[in-house]
Amino acid sequence: MSKTARDVAELVKDWAIEEGIMSKKIPPKEELEFGFELKFPPSAPFQKGIALVCPKDKDFLVFQLGTQMNPEHATIMKESPPEKQVKFYSKLKKFVYQQNLLYNLDIPNLRWAIIDQLHFDGLTKNAFFTSLRKVFNTSLYIDQILAENILAGSSSPNESSRTGPRSSLYM
Repeated sequence: MSKTARDVAELVKDWAIEEGIMSKKIPPKEELEFGFELKFPPSAPFQKGIALVCPKDKDFLVFQLGTQMNPEHATIMKESPPEKQVKFYSKLKKFVYQQNLLYNLDIPNLRWAIIDQLHFDGLTKNAFFTSLRKVFNTSLYIDQILAENILAGSSSPNESSRTGPRSSLYM
């Protein structure tokens, strides 16, 4: 691990512990300088896991929040007309673009990840938590898009009104 990455690892670890969002260290991997799993927001009853990693030989952090649609919602999605499914994914992508974030979609397995990058030269505590909130808030908004476009009107009780951190399964 380069000295710069080592310094950044200690700095962000200290911030995460200080704010009460540190969950655990991600086990060493060949492709990573370091990684942590964060739980956000702090002290909330329903937190989302956000992976914070520094890729090997890179000078930036990656914040990634992955979502796997829960089985009940997956059934509703698969039974939805194709045009509703296309509309959901189009809205998801459009909103992520508007937030200046990145994404990975695994449509066959009903999974997606919302991603932000923060370069070391722009790393401040404020920038760190801004990236964290952007990824988290975008994920919440995608849950809302899912509720409004796919789950609304489903035969599942209260699905159309159920939104927020428990509406899907998080990594």
